[in-house]
Amino acid sequence: MNGLEVSRRFFHEWGLPFLGREFPRLVDRVAAGRVGGSDVIGADDEWSQDHDWGPTFGLFLTEEDYQVVGAELSAAINAAAPRTFLGCRYHFFGREKDPIDVGSIDGSARYHAGRTHPPQTAREWFLRRGQAASLVERESWLYFFVHGPVFHDPLGEFTARKQMFARYPPDVRRRLIADLCLGIWADGEYKFCTRYVHRKDQVTIHVALGSFVQQVMRLCFLVNDDYAPHEVWLHHEFRKLPEAEELDPKLQQLVASRDLEEQCELVHHVSHLLRRRLLAAGLVDSEERDYGLRCRDVEARIGNKWVREMHS
Repeated sequence: MNGLEVSRRFFHEWGLPFLGREFPRLVDRVAAGRVGGSDVIGADDEWSQDHDWGPTFGLFLTEEDYQVVGAELSAAINAAAPRTFLGCRYHFFGREKDPIDVGSIDGSARYHAGRTHPPQTAREWFLRRGQAASLVERESWLYFFVHGPVFHDPLGEFTARKQMFARYPPDVRRRLIADLCLGIWADGEYKFCTRYVHRKDQVTIHVALGSFVQQVMRLCFLVNDDYAPHEVWLHHEFRKLPEAEELDPKLQQLVASRDLEEQCELVHHVSHLLRRRLLAAGLVDSEERDYGLRCRDVEARIGNKWVREMHS
């Protein structure tokens, strides 16, 4: 049995009855689900069961309810919760930890998305508290916040908040796509195929190909109007995308090969498949133009609005 099924049953078979007995007023107001962990995307295995796995779930209250009863609920439900359920034990790196997180909807959004509500301008997506923010790091938290399953949400407020963060605004998405296009071209067709194959520096080759493959997968998530998860789960989730049917065998072949000429051909082929996908998505104008130049086609579609916002 996978961790998500354990969590789901733990809530419905033990958590919800507990709430009905001890906190009946909250049953129709509290949301429950999971927003983090490899098990929520079906990626858990025997090595991922050492922390935050098994009989666990999160409870998400409105801010008003959380201020009134959050601490009491957390203490009571964790004191009563069994540590073993369906033969599975909850633990956290070998030590005991409260299996049920009780928080507010605002708090969960702030923790995973960096704020309670989506930014109103493109600038806010890239800058936070006056400092440059890494969206690559934030994206994985956003991915799990959006894709984490909801077990119970009678008010619908938690689900609605997740939906607010479901995707980047169009101008931010195009900006990130343009950056990834440039990175893929630079690490692949430009640096690897015209320089690294001749220098034969294996460390540099591995670094470039790793960056190339990672950016290819991240680009596919953006083309599908989604966030990309952390590199630990990137390939696992990438294989669920429609592009993976064509691209994944080529990427697998690319990283397994030790023939530089074959690897160069594969880089060109993967880039060609991406060009076709970008063209089909209406993100570039012509499949015949140079890949690096066509990155600027993507940028051109952002328009001056994003530039004005970023520099205002």
